[in-house]
Amino acid sequence: MLALISEGQRRSPGETRQQLLDLGVLLVSAPEVDRTAGSDACDVVFAVKQSGDLTRSEDCAFCPGLRFRLNRIENLPGATGVLWGDRDFFVIPDLAPLDDGHLLIVTVDHNLAMGACPEDVLTRLEGNLQRVSRLFRLLYGREALFFEHGPTSPGEAGSCIDHAHMHCLPAKAGLVQALRHQGLAVEPTSLADLNMVHKARKPYLFVQEAGERTYCVAQKPPNQMMRRLYNSALGRDTWRWQDLYMQTDSRERFMETLNRLLPAVDEILAKR
Repeated sequence: MLALISEGQRRSPGETRQQLLDLGVLLVSAPEVDRTAGSDACDVVFAVKQSGDLTRSEDCAFCPGLRFRLNRIENLPGATGVLWGDRDFFVIPDLAPLDDGHLLIVTVDHNLAMGACPEDVLTRLEGNLQRVSRLFRLLYGREALFFEHGPTSPGEAGSCIDHAHMHCLPAKAGLVQALRHQGLAVEPTSLADLNMVHKARKPYLFVQEAGERTYCVAQKPPNQMMRRLYNSALGRDTWRWQDLYMQTDSRERFMETLNRLLPAVDEILAKR
């Protein structure tokens, strides 16, 4: 597992290149960075894939070109806010966090959902889920809650950004019972099962709660439904990311999450 940052954007000015490499950090120098018009050198730090091997969408907020643009608008770290990454995923604080510690696991390639990823990529997703779980137990003393809206075509499953991203929260509330209260048939699942569900063209909602993985088929749930259910369980009215983004509390929470988690990342990455 490699944590990826760009040359010159090191976590500590005193760290040498060799020290970073010893910590499992891959430095990407400017000539190696996959550049696109309008992006700067630290936008794309995932140069372990050659440009021709990277699938992308030109109008996607998580793809090169627009990746980290919303961070720049708010003067928040973009590439340097990535906690860790590999050739398939990167992990970064959510720009419109529902709670302290709210992270996103985002695919480097443009996939509609985690279920659309090949089997070997899902295996590496498993490793990232385990690392986030360890991080939350270490720093928050809570189990991780993971959830995803899994469309098979744009606009399905209540997804607001049609690029695979897994929400990760140190759980203060659950979602499974809330989904059942919405009349949805929640069933046990696995990451491999999500791949089969996606191939069957079934939009889904995925939840991992208290270590148990579940899903339900959901063609047209309300947009950002699981953000709403989570905040509703905590008595909060505001849940749409568009309403939380650019709020002072959200900016502060982003930085608090980054500063709290970043020092523990090397310890987490060192454990296989």
